[in-house]
Amino acid sequence: MVLNILLKVVSKHQIKGKQRGMDKQMNKERSKTYIALNEKSLLFYKNYNNEFSYVNCPFCSNKTSKDCYEIDNYKVVQCNSCLSYFINPRPAPDLVDIYFKEYYQDPFCELRSNERETYDFKKRYIGQANSICGYIKSFLPEAKKLSILDIGCSCGYTLQCIKEVIKDVECELIGIDLHIPKTDNTTDVRLIETSIENYLQASDGQKFDVILVIGVLEAMFDCCVFMKCVKKMLTKNGLIYITTPNINSIPMILNPNKFYSIRAHSLNPPYGVNAFNPTNMTIFARKYGLKIEKLSTPGKLDLEILRKCKIGDNTANEKLINNFVNIISKCSDKESELLQKLINKLLISSHMEVILRNSG
Repeated sequence: MVLNILLKVVSKHQIKGKQRGMDKQMNKERSKTYIALNEKSLLFYKNYNNEFSYVNCPFCSNKTSKDCYEIDNYKVVQCNSCLSYFINPRPAPDLVDIYFKEYYQDPFCELRSNERETYDFKKRYIGQANSICGYIKSFLPEAKKLSILDIGCSCGYTLQCIKEVIKDVECELIGIDLHIPKTDNTTDVRLIETSIENYLQASDGQKFDVILVIGVLEAMFDCCVFMKCVKKMLTKNGLIYITTPNINSIPMILNPNKFYSIRAHSLNPPYGVNAFNPTNMTIFARKYGLKIEKLSTPGKLDLEILRKCKIGDNTANEKLINNFVNIISKCSDKESELLQKLINKLLISSHMEVILRNSG
């Protein structure tokens, strides 16, 4: 019996070690993919920047802004009214379509396809599905039947995981995306390759109880058009689940330049062109008559992002950042856990999660 217990313990540690190895390898693959995407971003700018369009503030619609800095030649500006940051000028939808078809899709699909068979995939998508289903039960407790729309669904993995998690509610699951990757797409959720505007026009007044907007708002050329479409498709008291990077995160507060991580930066042109934070998200929600049920920054990787940052040591600001990074690098696991919890509580984590309700 003792031997059996020892074998189980050893086997468990071997599985965990294998999972850690798979996660480490996947992180390497991710890094390669994002570096390749960054190089393609520069090439896309070189080929098409003369065709970019200027926009009003995506958050408050103010017409004036000031130049701040550049990311890979893309200009970052700040609204003179709500003080939000965004890319201006930016590629219009027809150019974004070219970007996804010719510059973005292939490495992204390969990465997602590789993730599908790893522990990392299950941890990420099942975890997100559990979170979404938890909010549904909290804010729509009486629901026995739900219609859920995922805008920007990619391969449909989130919807597939929701179907696996939510057992006691009958669900209609639909995903739409401008470009659905040509991989082993899930077969038991409905995926449609279309824009939100075209889907709204063709749906004949169809309404949804829950609309997922996961990593999409930061990429919208015209947030106003997008949100008007979303609200038209939302039932009364329906929910919008949003995730987006937080530009008021601690990595961005320390230094807004793009040296931490391509994925961690709130602005990642030409894909990420709108920088949200808790303040302008509140302005944004009120603008469309939506009630904020929950706004949090539940990120887990802020300290890891900071520990990996590499910058110079020439200016006073750079020295201050390096000193801070050195301090957190010496933190124990327990201290790091407490510090991350504090970062989350202060709404300065890199990842922002929002639940909006259509109360009107």
